Amino acid sequence: MSALPAQAALTAMMRQNFSLFLMRVFKELHAGAQPLELAWYLEAICHALVEASAEDGARLVITVPPRHLKSVAALVALPAFLLGRDPTRRIMVATYSQDLARLHATQSRAIMQSAWYRAMFPGTQIADDGNRMLETVTTCGGGRKAVSVGGSVTGHGADVIIVDDCLKADDARSEAKLEEARAWFAGTLATRLNSPGGGAIISISQRLHEYDLPAMLLESGYRHLCLPAIAERDEVIPLGPKRRHQRKVGDLLDRPGVTREKLEADRRSMGAQVFSAQFQQNPVAPEGNLIRLEWFENYDEEFEREDFYRIVQSWDTGLSDEPGADYSVCTTWGY
Repeated sequence: MSALPAQAALTAMMRQNFSLFLMRVFKELHAGAQPLELAWYLEAICHALVEASAEDGARLVITVPPRHLKSVAALVALPAFLLGRDPTRRIMVATYSQDLARLHATQSRAIMQSAWYRAMFPGTQIADDGNRMLETVTTCGGGRKAVSVGGSVTGHGADVIIVDDCLKADDARSEAKLEEARAWFAGTLATRLNSPGGGAIISISQRLHEYDLPAMLLESGYRHLCLPAIAERDEVIPLGPKRRHQRKVGDLLDRPGVTREKLEADRRSMGAQVFSAQFQQNPVAPEGNLIRLEWFENYDEEFEREDFYRIVQSWDTGLSDEPGADYSVCTTWGY
């Protein structure tokens, strides 16, 4: 097979397969870097993103640890891919800051202006007056609109809304910031769908707080693709129409360079509570992972053994302060 037909076949595959398209986007954004390794978790994210964006009425939450390429996949590559296949679609992407919104908009626009993209999707062209800082408009009337939390979206509608980290980690303990993100999404962003109740809304982020935006969306019935750094249960994760990944308790996400030892070092340096939220996607209350003395009570009467699932005894075999007086203390509790 000559080089030309092989390249044509690869282009055709990337036009249909978002995972392969993401690899090409990564190469464009990181010229000179090692090619992107398509780990299974990236295939899972790509499959979930494309499946949701093609389903009218789809509501999806993806939670994944930081630095796992979620923003490049969802905010940079996906809009370009969707507009390449249908330049009439209107896509709105939201993040917590204007700077991030500008960065991702610039990257996505650079992809759409590249020679390989224009050759792959010749029917998708940016309009002469549609090349703006936070908005890219195609000649067919579709496009990508970037917004940040608190910003105005008046006059703009969307077929697909993509939300990426509407709260930065430093603001996770601020009740005001938590409420601002939740209220802005519910009262502003979610109302911009061109088809109320239809379209698609996709949230992709790390968890930061038990009452963050993903928590609100999950309570509303959104589907959930949860990808903790270390698996906490056995599950089967779709990678494509006929492909699955079987994940076992204790399995890592297989991101290159991330080892069990590195994750344990992260846990020690940031603390169990932050690690549980950002890496395990399981946020707990500030005192939710501590044993507090007031939870325990004293009882004079004896209880029957069958009243408890398990009986635990804790022994303190230390010495009394009084010379020659030894003692042992036994604490017993059941649950």
